[in-house]
Amino acid sequence: MAYRLHSERFNSNFWYIAIPKTGSQSIRKLIDENIDDEHILYGAGSLWHMSVMDIIRHPNYNIKKDNFFATVRNPWAQAWSNFNYQKKMVEDKLLAYRAGEDGIQEYRKKYPMNIIYNLNDTKKWNNVIKAQKEYLNTFDDYVFKMREKIRYPLINTADDLDAFIRDGESVEEIDSRRRDLPEVSINGLVQTEILAFDRSKTNHLITIPIEKPKTIMHFFNEWFPECNIKEVPFINQGTHANKNYTNFYSKKTRDIIYEVEYTLIQRHNYKFGD
Repeated sequence: MAYRLHSERFNSNFWYIAIPKTGSQSIRKLIDENIDDEHILYGAGSLWHMSVMDIIRHPNYNIKKDNFFATVRNPWAQAWSNFNYQKKMVEDKLLAYRAGEDGIQEYRKKYPMNIIYNLNDTKKWNNVIKAQKEYLNTFDDYVFKMREKIRYPLINTADDLDAFIRDGESVEEIDSRRRDLPEVSINGLVQTEILAFDRSKTNHLITIPIEKPKTIMHFFNEWFPECNIKEVPFINQGTHANKNYTNFYSKKTRDIIYEVEYTLIQRHNYKFGD
């Protein structure tokens, strides 16, 4: 479930946009351990990974009071990490599916936070199988699918892509751009896509690099001074510093990530290999 945090100091709310493989579980732990329940407004749906667009369409969103913040990660590292995570989760789901009802129930016990479809939902399972074949077979397939998700030529230059997240576009334009895409959707395929928003329907969007714990602490202590956070409780911290991902990129895939995540790369001065 998406977290909506209330700041008494500024009488405003902040939704946390949990992008996969950007330390979202660490932020969840930080929130649960430091912010009183009375300041956590559990606001939207049952999914942890929700986009800005998902939330502004939700009836609990309040344009007068609600803002957004997200932790982001070096896009090259995030893409490699998310590919491996999504690949394993899809493989585990398909193993459960092929084991029948007992396999489905065992999966739900093991991964209570993850969605797995009912055994008889053939259409959705076919989409999972399709996703595995189309862009979870190899890392190159995954990266090429990223390039497809950001629809061109409507966004065909670095400046256009920057404007996409900085200034926003109408919901109608964003929706129509994706009508020809397959129904399958892997969470967090593109960080920029999850953060895309319509300026007329949102207020502020703050992005904080997960690699900068002091900035994270400053944000929480500024907006929620009652918690006085002194450290970020990192989970799986080693993955954030792992530079081995560079070995799995070609020049072409490296350039694609630069293209589709241009805004975050420029905004936070990310470098390949950081």
